[in-house]
Amino acid sequence: MTNYRVLHISDSFPGLHASFGGAEVIAKRLVELFHTAGWQQGVVVTRPDNPKAEIPGVKLFFSKTIEDLLPEENWITALKGQLLPYDPLASRTLFNTLNDFKPQVVFLHTIRRFSLYTAEICKRMGVPVFLMVYDYI
Repeated sequence: MTNYRVLHISDSFPGLHASFGGAEVIAKRLVELFHTAGWQQGVVVTRPDNPKAEIPGVKLFFSKTIEDLLPEENWITALKGQLLPYDPLASRTLFNTLNDFKPQVVFLHTIRRFSLYTAEICKRMGVPVFLMVYDYI
């Protein structure tokens, strides 16, 4: 059996954040399935609501985003999604996490706050990416 190193990236995650949706539930289910298979996993999320929470068998990485520095986050998240898909804080965390954890593959779940540039960083570092498309409208 191959022991894969998988990194999941999601804005929020059940058990770590109070607010999450169906995409995050699917992400959690994948983490559980991969854990059962014995794969090494990491999860990168935005600052959690419950900083003491843990996910069994998973290394957690927490990231700040531009939204954490601004009083009103709705407009900046929309701007990042439409005009400037880049977040310097999240990009730094991701770069360090990829160097540290050295995943063989990355799953991008919900990345509105992390931005689409997350995929570009993975590509530049030679890590294959699965972009999980949940909300396409």
